[in-house]
Amino acid sequence: MIEPTEVQETPAERMYKKHLFNVSKYQKNNKEKIGKKQKEYLIKIKQDEPEKYKEIQAKRHAYYIKRTAEAAAKINVLVELEQKKLVITKEVPDTRRSGFRR
Repeated sequence: MIEPTEVQETPAERMYKKHLFNVSKYQKNNKEKIGKKQKEYLIKIKQDEPEKYKEIQAKRHAYYIKRTAEAAAKINVLVELEQKKLVITKEVPDTRRSGFRR
């Protein structure tokens, strides 16, 4: 029988993961600063490299369309479930009394 072996991370991989965690933590704690840097970066890219700016905008557009579609799908599922719940309750009314009698 062959047992699965655990994949050992190298020290470099652990260090890189920790770095990514710290970057994420910094960005969450300094939203205003990061937003300002991002705006300045986009302005610079728009002036210096218009092709790259168009690629960035296309990726952003695709991301927001995807997120909007996902949110709409979740809403549709919730609406469908609510409608099914209403249909079920209309078809089978609950005639039981609430509470217990002794």
